Amino acid sequence: MKKEMIIMNNEEFELLLQKASLGCCPKEDLLDAKERLESAVEDKNAECADFEQVLQMMSFEGKDNTNPDEVKKAMESHGVAAISRDEIKVLQEQRNRLAHYLTNITDALDDFKNFNKYTCFNNIRALLKVNPDVKIGMIEKEAGVRLGYMSRLEKPDNSSEPTLEFVATAAKMLGVSIDFLISANIDEVTPTEKYVLEFIKKIADDSKCGNLYWHREPNQKLNNPTDLYSEFGPAPHPLQSPDDDSMDCNGNYRVASFFSRFYPEKAIQVTGNVYWSRLEDAESDMYILPCTINMDDNCVEGQACYEIYLVAPDKSVVPLCNTIMACDLIKSAVIDLYMQIEVLASHVNIDNKARSVIDAYLNKDKKVLSKTFKVPEPSSDDFMTDIDLPFK
Repeated sequence: MKKEMIIMNNEEFELLLQKASLGCCPKEDLLDAKERLESAVEDKNAECADFEQVLQMMSFEGKDNTNPDEVKKAMESHGVAAISRDEIKVLQEQRNRLAHYLTNITDALDDFKNFNKYTCFNNIRALLKVNPDVKIGMIEKEAGVRLGYMSRLEKPDNSSEPTLEFVATAAKMLGVSIDFLISANIDEVTPTEKYVLEFIKKIADDSKCGNLYWHREPNQKLNNPTDLYSEFGPAPHPLQSPDDDSMDCNGNYRVASFFSRFYPEKAIQVTGNVYWSRLEDAESDMYILPCTINMDDNCVEGQACYEIYLVAPDKSVVPLCNTIMACDLIKSAVIDLYMQIEVLASHVNIDNKARSVIDAYLNKDKKVLSKTFKVPEPSSDDFMTDIDLPFK
């Protein structure tokens, strides 16, 4: 006996799939949704089948199946209830939508089997070590579960999965994404990777607190080569270098271009905004950018990735990370950082100079300005004649 299909709107399906993708949706909910969808798709197929069969037979017989009158006659001759093309189109769209969700629910059930709560818990404990201000009890309290919740779930005889609220709260308080928390395996990273991860996390934390100001640049600044012949044109971008292929007969470079320091022989295209921030304590600049790199010369489309560079005090470019060659842990952290910067950049964001001006006005303290701006004293050389003097 078929279970009656309870209609779910798109938002409800999307929410269910989102929870499933995180591995935090009860398996019973997915199985129930799959059963209902299979029943609904079967019903819609039955409603559409007779009409589609008549159209197919008309096509074999050489009749015009685009003529409404001809279609109506054919349906009557085959004992099929008359239905308009608009009505059947609505049915087909409903069937296709339900079939789409059925496919996603089925895939989610397959992925559901891959969720390992112990990996998630190991990652939480590893991240707690590098976040001494966060305690497991704080996470449990914020998530609204009893103290010792995670310890009870870790017991071998406990088959229950953690709730979405608990995983989401842990990810938020530990400064990582949910996907990062449940899919990465911190135990497998090397000491160097942990060192880089710690640096990226510190950058993310400082950005959230407003201690780092991120400048946004359009991707054209890197994608477009800079003319080195022009005396009045813009200076090359800090990440651009003289192009060896542009050297003239006198040994002078004509243009400076950007290339990947990780894959210098591959073509690269910057695909989105470039962000950079001044790391005052290190007297260096940090750049993060999204790009595509043609890893396969036979493939037209490049592989999407992110790259991070440091520009040292001596202006040398230091490549730090490319997500193609990085481990999943670093890759997730870099993507999270870029997305976080994108969000921060969409809000009001002021640099240190603007902050100094505002502080000076609010505090009526001119000393604040003098620390940031050095205003030259006027000299008599600024006025050429008596006529030029502002006061006589």
